[in-house]
Amino acid sequence: MGKRRNSKKQEASSSRRSRKMKDGLSPGSLVYLGDERTHAPVVTTIRYTTGSYQEEQESTVEQLDAERETNEISWINVTGVHDVSLIRDIGTVFSIHSLALEDIVTTTQRPKVEAFDQHVLAILRMAIPGQGKEIVYEQISLILGPTYVISFQELPGDIFGSIRKRLQSPDSTLRRSGADYLLYCIMDTIVDKYFVLLEEIGEQLEEFDERALISFRDVSLQDIHQLKREVFRLRKTVFPLREMLSGIKVLQASRFDDVTHVYFRDLRDHVLQLIDMIDSYRDWLSSITDLYISQMDNHMNQIM
Repeated sequence: MGKRRNSKKQEASSSRRSRKMKDGLSPGSLVYLGDERTHAPVVTTIRYTTGSYQEEQESTVEQLDAERETNEISWINVTGVHDVSLIRDIGTVFSIHSLALEDIVTTTQRPKVEAFDQHVLAILRMAIPGQGKEIVYEQISLILGPTYVISFQELPGDIFGSIRKRLQSPDSTLRRSGADYLLYCIMDTIVDKYFVLLEEIGEQLEEFDERALISFRDVSLQDIHQLKREVFRLRKTVFPLREMLSGIKVLQASRFDDVTHVYFRDLRDHVLQLIDMIDSYRDWLSSITDLYISQMDNHMNQIM
């Protein structure tokens, strides 16, 4: 517990130092704001049409500049937003607005969607199981252009492997659709991972509930409070997705195909389901806490 508290203090300290570096700078100035990262950034590119598929494991900025005018759909994945010079170079190649680039390197953003002249910026957070019972959160930034999607990850990891497998199939809907459908698939994958996490939390709650009915000694109040904190963080992360997806609905006419909009509407329904699950889990945790305290009070009364 002490190590975790120290880790949080270090993260907060790092955040404050970064914000001080931005103090007084003009809007659109690129300063990385986030946890310290040491891994080398990697850029991968997938280009596809209905009848072709090509994957480049380590693309250079020069290659991106030479190929951006092709008729293929391109998915460029950048791992390592701490490399500000790389983000700036990619922004130059694709004419990404400086305010969008600033949001990408600021990893404390609230989920949102914004439209610029040549592209759409969408920011949301990925949640995956970490070591032990802790959940690791990572900001995922997405740039949608006419024929491309650029995804920016903080951490290395194959979190979109399932999408690549679908792209490799010539008969997949992805291969027959535009870049806006690829954006939807990436966001849908992120939302699906929340369902997986909540199912695991539901199993923990069932276990706590059963053990608390037997004896309060079989349940740790510290574990209950830790789970409460994780559920609170999940709600804080998931709740803004509803507003973000409503923003995509407004952009439908100019940036998204009518068919793709139907999928985004379904994705919004999934987010509402997540919010309902999280709220019910909060109530469940409160009931378990009350049961724990009640049993502990009864035990103390018996002793007295």
